[in-house]
Amino acid sequence: MRLWTIQTKETWARAEESGVLECTDIDADKAIDSGFILAYDWMVRQLEQRVKNYPCNKYPIWAWHHPKPNLRRSGHLPRGTPGVRVEFIVSSDRVLLSDFEAWHAVLNCWYLSFSKEESDNWDNRCEKAGIKIGWEKWPPPSPFKEEIMRSWERIFDLELLKKYSEWMGGETIQACIEKIYIDEVVNVTYFKAR
Repeated sequence: MRLWTIQTKETWARAEESGVLECTDIDADKAIDSGFILAYDWMVRQLEQRVKNYPCNKYPIWAWHHPKPNLRRSGHLPRGTPGVRVEFIVSSDRVLLSDFEAWHAVLNCWYLSFSKEESDNWDNRCEKAGIKIGWEKWPPPSPFKEEIMRSWERIFDLELLKKYSEWMGGETIQACIEKIYIDEVVNVTYFKAR
């Protein structure tokens, strides 16, 4: 499977020295906004369940499966940061793919619906129950918590999400992987973030 990851030039230099690119506690502290820790922890639990031999409590390297990141666009890194786009090829059994747009439901603690009707039904149920849902109020009572978390698992069903692309987007597929070995890298492109 061909993937791309965007990293700072500094992070890439450490990987070249050690022979492996992986997320350290320092990297995670810098990269993950404190308001999103619970969402990233949820993704780690998914990796532990869905990727054979994935280690416990280890944040992944985030990458792109489709499309190849366009370095002429902004948003990859903070403006002016020297970065690299690393292209690599790995076995698909080490990778967990998910839909980037759908991932925002997890990041924002939303119920992941497939239609406006489903979304409206969910909102009406929450309103009738007097429940406000968000990370600052996590966890909601049962059965709302379990329903939200089941809905998030839809981010991994890429074929199903394609059927709802008008509602969801579904054009960008992200990837999580434990580590990338230098000998899996096929190309490195240096850039300055816009």
